[in-house]
Amino acid sequence: MDYYSLPSKRAIEILKTSVNGLSETEAKRRLKKFGYNEIRREEKHKLLKIFMSQFESPLVIVLIFATAFSFFIGNTIDALIILAIVILNAVFGFVQEYKADKAIEALRKLSHPKSIVIRNGKEMQIPSRELVPGDIIILSEGSAVPADARIIYENDLYVDESMLTGESKAVRKTAKIVKEASLVSERLNMLFKGSLVVKGNAKAVVCKTGMDTEIGKIAHLVESTEKEETPLQKRLAVFSKNLGILILFIIILIFIMGVLKGIEIIEMILTSISLAVAVIPEGLPAIVTLALAFGIQRMARKKSLVKRLPIVETLGSATYLCVDKTGTITENKMTVEKIYADNKLVSIKDKLSYNQLKALKIGALCNNSKIVEGVVLGDPTENALLEASIKAGIKLVDYKKVKEVSFSSERKKMTVVYERKGILKAYMKGAPEIVIENCSYYREGRRLKRLTKRKQEEIMRVFKDLNSKALRVLAMAVKEKVNRDFSEKDEKDFVFVGLIAMRDPPREGVKEAIENCEKAGISVIMITGDHEITAKAIAEDVGLLRKRRVVNGRELEKMSDEELKRDVRSIAVFARVSPQHKLRIVRALQQNGEIVGMTGDGVNDAPALKKADIGIAMGMKGTDVAKEAADMVIEDDDFTTIVEAVKEGRVIYDNIKKSITYLLSCNSGEVLAVASSMMAGLPLILLPVQILWMNLITDGLPALALSVEKAEKDVMKRKPNPKEDNPLNREEMITIAFIGLLVGIITVLAFYWELNAGTGKAGTVAFTTIVFLETMIAVNFKSKRRLSRLHLLSNKWMGFAVVSSLLIQVLIVQTPVLDVIFKTTPLHAVDWIRVILLTVVVFSVVELWKTLRKGD
Repeated sequence: MDYYSLPSKRAIEILKTSVNGLSETEAKRRLKKFGYNEIRREEKHKLLKIFMSQFESPLVIVLIFATAFSFFIGNTIDALIILAIVILNAVFGFVQEYKADKAIEALRKLSHPKSIVIRNGKEMQIPSRELVPGDIIILSEGSAVPADARIIYENDLYVDESMLTGESKAVRKTAKIVKEASLVSERLNMLFKGSLVVKGNAKAVVCKTGMDTEIGKIAHLVESTEKEETPLQKRLAVFSKNLGILILFIIILIFIMGVLKGIEIIEMILTSISLAVAVIPEGLPAIVTLALAFGIQRMARKKSLVKRLPIVETLGSATYLCVDKTGTITENKMTVEKIYADNKLVSIKDKLSYNQLKALKIGALCNNSKIVEGVVLGDPTENALLEASIKAGIKLVDYKKVKEVSFSSERKKMTVVYERKGILKAYMKGAPEIVIENCSYYREGRRLKRLTKRKQEEIMRVFKDLNSKALRVLAMAVKEKVNRDFSEKDEKDFVFVGLIAMRDPPREGVKEAIENCEKAGISVIMITGDHEITAKAIAEDVGLLRKRRVVNGRELEKMSDEELKRDVRSIAVFARVSPQHKLRIVRALQQNGEIVGMTGDGVNDAPALKKADIGIAMGMKGTDVAKEAADMVIEDDDFTTIVEAVKEGRVIYDNIKKSITYLLSCNSGEVLAVASSMMAGLPLILLPVQILWMNLITDGLPALALSVEKAEKDVMKRKPNPKEDNPLNREEMITIAFIGLLVGIITVLAFYWELNAGTGKAGTVAFTTIVFLETMIAVNFKSKRRLSRLHLLSNKWMGFAVVSSLLIQVLIVQTPVLDVIFKTTPLHAVDWIRVILLTVVVFSVVELWKTLRKGD
């Protein structure tokens, strides 16, 4: 059906709906019929693909061939055992990857936007995925169009359809019939899912949802199922390849030494391949993805919704946070406190004069907030004005809105035209200095007077005095007679009526959060459209200035890019700025090598959010455009939540480094144990099946448990991570070398001491010792600093990993059936005591080494 060629009334009839919307019962019936309003992802046989991908590694393929060869030469038991471990390893890898995939999918579902619809004649907010054909939707500046819809009414509506048409310029929309429109871009009375409202507002009827929308028809071009790798994952992939080459060279040497010592070739082939599989950390990608995904889930529970995995790394590197004042630093809960009119400044609680009441009336008329089921919904400033007018007993009867010239951060004012009893009047509210420029007169009692320069200065003195007390001030004005075709050019010769002052107090905990940022090497800049006096008062309240200065929009305009780059670090507050200024601020900081987080909520904030290293949109007051451009969404708009997100980013990165360093330390210990025993002329210290088992244990539970460790005490008392920080820097490489050497030497000594009792028992002791050592070293890695009892009990998953790994090892050694499989012999109590003592000694040595290095 070509709805664009029909009048809007006819489209409503065909869709069997009305301007009052669908009933809830009918909406549910249609949802069942048409399905959810979402773009489906076609992912056939996904589980099978994940499982089969576990066998794609060249080393695993070689191991499978070696297992087949073992079958061929009659080593059936060895072959079955190794094959079983390979399959177990694949199952474990599958579970890891599947969990990570599900975690990321769950996060994707959290980000479902909401839409305002009319149902049962009432406005309400519902998840956009629950929209159905026939729903009446209401859109305003910043909204994302949630479905294909025919426009019923629009006011100065401009829509960005670049996602669908490729045209970057916003399109002026209309409610009129379009007779010929073969191209989507020609259907000017239609709105399309995925496009963005950049100006104006509209009411429309939903025609198509989900895969039936225009964007749904080309979903394969829009939805990509490719996984986005983080910079860390890319660096690790390169590192793993380089490590693989080095390890293969070492293993070839081990193979040659074993053959020269007279060990069977098949035994050495299996040992060499098993060692290669164990040492090359193939489990790293899954562990890193899981650590990122689970970390992001923790952040989501703390009201920080991260849209892209790579941003987690960047969060840990943030050096500057540029945040909006209103709603982020402050509560965004406005209350009217004072009114200035008739040359008097009075409290809202006092008896109000004619003009003071008229100022409140203008605030209520020049307003898009609505009362829904007894609750005022809308912008907090407009909510405050509407609530104050209701409390003052003002009733708006028979007022019909004819025209609106919308507020924008550039205009800093809003004008509406109303018709009442056949008379058209225009009402204006906005920044006092802007509104006064558009006024030629002012009211004093019932009289109209010329607005002289002296009177303007008097009004501005009152305004600045209120500003200095951290009050937000708006001016109200009226134009008594206007025409129906009123436009922006007619915003002149208004009558100034009064000032309304509102308070928006700082949020609880903001001052402490700013102090924590300073300790963490993160500087905070406050950006606001409010007057610099108000901004400075708030900044002083929350301890933001710290010998830095306040710069207003006019001063910023005069600064060259080079001057801004030079001075930006000495500025704490940018006041009276526009969204375009935000982009300049981001660029200046980035040119100084800073990693910048920038908040935003409006349509025009999108360029700055995209340019910033971390674009942060506000979940409560943020437009869909801002959320689309951002890397993360703060659901409660609170500055303390942003700081918590930065902290969590650091924790996630720390834990990934711990997991990587732990794995490589254990793996290097295994190689050193086998290589050094060969060079010392000793028998084969670890058998293929034992090596593969250790790989399953150490690459498994302990490494995963490390990825969910809690924050270190100093996580927000140290400088940010360098952006291109190598997780395997000099400190980590020293740790790997030290612990690898320690594990290798202790394992060989344990083997050597038991050789008199036979190679079977010596091998069992060595095998058990290295498993115990590697398991307990995971506990060492819980913190870079010396462990306390609190540390030991802080991660239940680590407790489970350690206890289960040690118990399974005891069962392997002491159970007759498993003895045969793993080629071990039962150990006596004295042997277990020796193994435990060696483990305690190594654990203590590592703790002492950490203490000496960190100076605890």
